[in-house]
Amino acid sequence: MLSEDRESSSMSTDRPLHVAVARAIGWTDLHSEEGHWWGVEPGGLKLKVPPYDSSWCSAGPLSERLKIGVMWDHGQWIATVRTEEGHDQYAGGERPTEAISRLVVHLHKNGLLTE
Repeated sequence: MLSEDRESSSMSTDRPLHVAVARAIGWTDLHSEEGHWWGVEPGGLKLKVPPYDSSWCSAGPLSERLKIGVMWDHGQWIATVRTEEGHDQYAGGERPTEAISRLVVHLHKNGLLTE
């Protein structure tokens, strides 16, 4: 079964978080096939979308590349980054990988995602 992703400028809430992260960082042709999400990564390869929201192996390099810091505060993980304009942006989650993923999606939604 193939479910095509809706091409739109807004992030859809019916898409899993790791897929929203992939869209935010430039993946295209995102679709669900037999329970897995696939897409074309920015380098042009068709791959299974990495579990950015649950695997440090996926979220760690993304965090490093985007200079996102992570800390434990008030019972949750907080991901933070300073934008080029000097403003701090934050997002929280139950896991560090979830906080990083939520921050990446937030930055993309607000036009603040730069590499």
